[in-house]
Amino acid sequence: MSDPDALQTIYAHGNGALKSEFYDAFVSIERGLFNTRDRNEHSRKRKIVSHIFSQKSVLEFEPHIRLYVQQFLNQWDRLFDLAVKGQSGEEGEGWQGCGGKLWLDVLPCASLISSSFYYR
Repeated sequence: MSDPDALQTIYAHGNGALKSEFYDAFVSIERGLFNTRDRNEHSRKRKIVSHIFSQKSVLEFEPHIRLYVQQFLNQWDRLFDLAVKGQSGEEGEGWQGCGGKLWLDVLPCASLISSSFYYR
C-alpha cells in the first residue's frame, strides 16, 4: 500500500533513515550524491548542490531542460528513422538498425548524465 503523505517522512533530509545496500547497484565510477550511503559524506555532498534545487532555481532552469531533452529525443528519432531504413552507426557509435528496430546502447549516455552528480 502506498500513501503520498508518507513521501515527506520517508525522503526528508535528516529523517534518520539510512540507504540500504540496494544503492550500491547504482555506483558507476565512484559514489555520487544519490548513491552515497554514508550520512556525513552525503550531507557534505548535499550542501554543495542544495541551492540548485530551490523552487526558484528549478523554475528558471526548466526551459533549458525542456530544450535539451527535446534535442535528445530528436536525436533518438533521427537514429530510429535511419535504423528503420536498415542503417547502423559506425563502429563504436553504439547503435544499429536491425529488423526495423533501433538497438541502442544507452549506458554511455546514462553514465555521462550520472557522472555529473559526483561531488568530491
